[in-house]
Amino acid sequence: MPFRIKFNKLVVGTTYSITLNYGSTRAGKHAYDYLTTYNRTETTGNNPCDGITNCNTSTTFPIPLDPNVPNGVQQPGVFTLFGGTITDASAYTVTGSFEGNSETFITVTFVADKTNPVLAFGAHVASRLDYPSGSASDIPGSPFHLAIRAFSGGSGDQDRSLKVTPLAPTAATAMIAGRVTVNTGFVRGSGRLLVTILNTRTLATQVVFTDRLGYYQFNDLPTGDTYVITVRGKGYTFTPQTINLAEDSALDMFGSAIGRSGT
Repeated sequence: MPFRIKFNKLVVGTTYSITLNYGSTRAGKHAYDYLTTYNRTETTGNNPCDGITNCNTSTTFPIPLDPNVPNGVQQPGVFTLFGGTITDASAYTVTGSFEGNSETFITVTFVADKTNPVLAFGAHVASRLDYPSGSASDIPGSPFHLAIRAFSGGSGDQDRSLKVTPLAPTAATAMIAGRVTVNTGFVRGSGRLLVTILNTRTLATQVVFTDRLGYYQFNDLPTGDTYVITVRGKGYTFTPQTINLAEDSALDMFGSAIGRSGT
């Protein structure tokens, strides 16, 4: 989630400090888990200088690693200041408990090179991939914020909240497609056969008919699940097939006349 802070009426050459804080957990679920570069993932339509005159020179400063973030989760990032020079970023302080509600604070110090610099950075929304037992997608409403808590140049508290509903992850999907053939002295595709697919986890089923050449296709199937495909056709028997779906897959079915074995 990219953020920018626009400053006004600063004194060129003066050193300023600004303290940021963000909601790190809510009810033990991770909200914003760390700070990062403003355009690390959002690379288009994300211009910190939008609407700012003479905003074309910037400096960066490494964002410190947060010792409260599990190893391997925090990606390297930088604070970016347009119109000034960042000289320091403090260690993190935390209020509250990571088992309940917690807030994380960090102070950035900089020297103003112009009267209206812009500070840009990103706040990483905690992913279910990193926190399977509780991520931002599991927090209802918009109860966590990123805020300015102190500024040496004079400012009241300001904050922005994040509505997490649009961030709920969607399962990856794939398709299963193939051809149903039968042996009538020679192997041929057979149309208008009933093909059924069963998701063994959810017990949901879908049904399609083969086309005139025997082809069928099921779309938008959640990956990671196991499926059983069966075919029904008058005068023929088909052995059900099982597939654990990881990606788009081909699965052909072969039918034998009743009284013979078939696969």
